Formats: sequence, C-alpha cells, structure tokens
Amino acid sequence: MRTYATVGVIGLGLLFSAGVGCSSSRHSSRDAVGPYTAMIDAAPDKVTNAAQKAVEQMKLTDVASTGTKIDGRVTARNAQNDLVQIDIAQAGENVSKVSVRVGTTGDDAVSERIVAKTKDNLHWFGKSEENSAQMKNSFGTYSAMVNGAPDKVTTAARKSVEDLKLTDISSTGTGVDGKVTAMTAQNEAVTIDITRAGDNVSKVSIRVSATGDEAVSRQIMNGIKGNL
Repeated sequence: MRTYATVGVIGLGLLFSAGVGCSSSRHSSRDAVGPYTAMIDAAPDKVTNAAQKAVEQMKLTDVASTGTKIDGRVTARNAQNDLVQIDIAQAGENVSKVSVRVGTTGDDAVSERIVAKTKDNLHWFGKSEENSAQMKNSFGTYSAMVNGAPDKVTTAARKSVEDLKLTDISSTGTGVDGKVTAMTAQNEAVTIDITRAGDNVSKVSIRVSATGDEAVSRQIMNGIKGNL
C-alpha cells in the first residue's frame, strides 16, 4: 500500500508539471506571433507624430505615416528589410492604443524601444502654442525618407506630378532642400517639401488639400521613387 501511494504521488506531480509546461508554451507562442501593444496617454494624432519621430531616431528607412484624431499608422523598414508597422487607435479621451509589429513574428525588444521613444517624443507635440502649430502642420501630411539628394528628389517629384497629369506645376530645388507645387483635377493644392536628412537621404513631405489624401500622396511618392 505504501509503494502504491508513493507512485501515485509521483505520477500526479509529473502530470501537474507537464500541464504547467504546456500552458506556458502556448502563452509564449501567442506573444511571439502577435503585435506588441501598449496604452499611451495622448490623442492618436500626437502619438502618430511621436511614433514617426521615434522610428526616424532609430534610423529606420522608408518611413511613412498617416494620422487623424481617431487613428493613425506609421510604417518603416529595419536594417534586415523587415516591415515595421505601428497602428494607433483611440482608446478613450486623450488615450491611444499602440500596436507594434516587427516582421511577421514580432520583436519585443525593438517594439519596446519604439514605444519608449514614442512616449519620450510626446513633449514635442504638447499643448504649447508653438508645438500645437507644429502638430497642425503635420496633420494630413504624408512623409517618407527617400534615398537621394534633395535636388535629385525635387526633379523626381516634379516628374511624378507631371506623370499624374497634375497642373500648375512649379518647382525649386537646391542641395539642401526643395519644393514642388501643383493642382489636382479637383483644383486641390499639392505641396511637396523636400529636406536633406543625411548623406544622400531626403525627407519628403506631401500634402494634398488642407486635410490630406493618402491615396494621391502614395501615388506621388511611388512616382518619386520610380523616377530616381
């Protein structure tokens, strides 16, 4: 009887250990394939601007962003050419839910850095008069980093809007910055600002009308890259 009792206890112990191990494994698997999420105390448009600044500080490439007062998205590429996608959604009054995915399986370390830098950058888009004006100017603007000096990117941008049959086109460009303006068929103003962001790298900011048009902005951006 004593032998049987000992075996029974050992058996139950092994069964319990196996059960705990399985539960832990399933939890880790879900974390590995899902996005890294966090809540941030700020409106989505501010968080989008702060997230864009975060990935730029981390030297990611092909940075693009769109944002409104209820949601936003920032995309970029890391050194391994993995897609980094940051989705921002309103989660309450002045609260946003941020979901970060790096590649197809996720990278918690990189995601945590992005969220931490996003929080640190919020002071740039605070409530002061100067920062509020800066935030309003950023709202509705589609931005991306492009490999090319500003004068070359300005030429490529002009050709892009010409290919799209926009009208009233004008452009100016130097080795440090440039600008292209045009009008759409709906008589909406298109402004493309180009600034030097590094050695043979330019930041391109596109605004279509007063509130922005992501579809047209993407067409212009794709045309710029194709013309370089």
